[in-house]
Amino acid sequence: MSPVNEMPLRWRLTLLITLISTLTLGTAFTGYYVLEVRRLHEDVAKTSDGIANQLSVNVTHILESNPEPSKENLPLRVWLTANETIIAAVVYSPTNRVLASWIRPDSGASVGSLRAAYVQNFSTDEAVIPKKLVSRDNRRLGFLVLTARASEEARRSLMEPLQAMAGLFLLSLLGGLLVSRFLQRGISEPIAKLADIAQKVATEGDYSVRATVRGGGETAVLVDAFNSMLTTIQQRDAELVVAKNAAEKARERLAEINVMLEEANRTLEAKVADRTAELQKAMTAAREANQAKSAFLAKMSHELRTPMNAIIGYSEMLIEDSNDRGDASAVSDLRKILSAARHLLGLINDVLDLSKIEAGKMDLYLETFDVWTIVHEVVATAQPLIDRNGNRLVIECPEDFGTMHADATKLRQILLNLLSNASKFTSAGELSLQIRREQTAEREFIVIGIRDTGIGMTADQMANLFQAFTQADQSTSAKFGGTGLGLAISRQFARLMSGDITVESTMGQGSVFTVRLPARVAPPKVTAIPVEAPVAVPAHPSPATPTAVSASTPARRGRVLIIDPDPAIHTSLENLLTKEGYVVKLAQNDPAGLALAAEFRPHVVILDILLPKINGWNVLAQLKAHPTLATVPIVFLTMTEQPESGFAFGAADYVNKPVDPARLLPILARHNSTHSENPVLVVRRRRSFPRSHCPPARPRRLDGD
Repeated sequence: MSPVNEMPLRWRLTLLITLISTLTLGTAFTGYYVLEVRRLHEDVAKTSDGIANQLSVNVTHILESNPEPSKENLPLRVWLTANETIIAAVVYSPTNRVLASWIRPDSGASVGSLRAAYVQNFSTDEAVIPKKLVSRDNRRLGFLVLTARASEEARRSLMEPLQAMAGLFLLSLLGGLLVSRFLQRGISEPIAKLADIAQKVATEGDYSVRATVRGGGETAVLVDAFNSMLTTIQQRDAELVVAKNAAEKARERLAEINVMLEEANRTLEAKVADRTAELQKAMTAAREANQAKSAFLAKMSHELRTPMNAIIGYSEMLIEDSNDRGDASAVSDLRKILSAARHLLGLINDVLDLSKIEAGKMDLYLETFDVWTIVHEVVATAQPLIDRNGNRLVIECPEDFGTMHADATKLRQILLNLLSNASKFTSAGELSLQIRREQTAEREFIVIGIRDTGIGMTADQMANLFQAFTQADQSTSAKFGGTGLGLAISRQFARLMSGDITVESTMGQGSVFTVRLPARVAPPKVTAIPVEAPVAVPAHPSPATPTAVSASTPARRGRVLIIDPDPAIHTSLENLLTKEGYVVKLAQNDPAGLALAAEFRPHVVILDILLPKINGWNVLAQLKAHPTLATVPIVFLTMTEQPESGFAFGAADYVNKPVDPARLLPILARHNSTHSENPVLVVRRRRSFPRSHCPPARPRRLDGD
């Protein structure tokens, strides 16, 4: 640390004032001296300038005639002795060589030089005067340098003021010391006292002391700020004491709580174990309830659909018979029965679909299909309902819209539900179906908008729109009917395909439902279908089999083998196909059906996938494994299962129960027309709407033929 920093403040203040005074007076004294010396030199130079000019004329005259004269030819002593101001002179050649010089005796002077002639010398009272020697024809002959000295009177006039100023300088220093000594009482002493109090506070911790100051200014402000700081610290110290006491009480309370927590922890494990056991029981009960629900739905699905199939099948047969007899009244009643049965079957399908979705068992069966084809198939199906209410449909979907990779069955059902919903709540209005592609940064989407000009909805009605068994309100349900399942199932289907359905509506102006689906839906997880041990199928007809029929049995349209456990299905299909000119053979179980297939050599096999003893998938696999039956097209009947799994085993097509003649007959005609050895694989998906409104199915060839 610097010694100055260790000095007391009063001495530092004294030193500062003294230094400032010294620098100020010294600068003034030095400036005065420099100016006076310069003035003295100028006076001497002016006094000697005339002599220097006359002497330069004389020297020039001599050098013009003799550039290298001797010292005798330049009598400087003779010319300058009479003038006491000049104390020395020298003549230089153009090459700075001394031609002649003179110094006044007893002057103590020295011969000047060219360099000294151009440098101001403030340490003496002498002046050096240079003169260039130039001929009349402007030739440089050399230089003349004179040294002149001020007179005694001029020197006295210079020194007397300097002596007076030196005395004044000393007196000013003494005055500065006295002033600094006086001022430090008002500046350094309060600060010193403040430092003493701060030291006392720091060592003793006594915040009650206060500093005092006389007068005002910044020192008073500093002392007041210091006293205010001490007051704040004293208050905070008191608050800390209070907080310390409160913390001590809190610590005691915390100790009590810890004791209580330890007691609670001792019983917590037992409580957790009891709660875990309760949750396990609840989970087990929920699992059992879910299993019971699934079993109930599976059983009820079969138990409800089987009689419904019979009702629908016999109703269609009775309608045909009544039409043949011309009994119009019976036809009307039978059509009501048929409509009610199909409506009930649709409700059953919706409930089962919703149950599958809630159980997480609804699978996706993805394929690439033409969007325009799907749209127009759905429109053809929904057209009767659109026409019934006097509505007009506008379609904005070009034929070259392109393909999409998704579950075509679920897309059909979504579009049909939305079109049916729009038609039901719109009367003598306009419906529009718009389809466009939308590209995002991640993927491409297909956006389908269905707009109507119907009754519209309020915000409260839209909030509950997609809930199961819920419609806009009670009056809407009473007036327009419906169960409230269609929109709920449609949104669930859309979300299964990573999409969604949204709605915008204005009361009295109509609604807009928007379906947004990925153009390529991600594939679902594939689960294997269990295949049981195969049942032996005889490769050749067995003469012992009572139902044997020769392969050469005549037929107008072809031979059809039906393997189904339901007698009602036998009756309805046999009646239908016999009228169409087919030879029909029936089997109620899989062993009889396999044996009959080997003997009958059918052109088409109609197979129910829900057979007793073994399931229909195994029968399908065994038929395709037989050397003489492998090429026979197999159309299977389905009621609860998704049909897509059968195509992996080589099925040609499928028909949903109840059987729709408008769908079955074209399938049989297509597969029986050429008796092809290579079956055509035509994919059709199950629909949840009445078959009576379905257009004839257009075949889709997937085997590349």
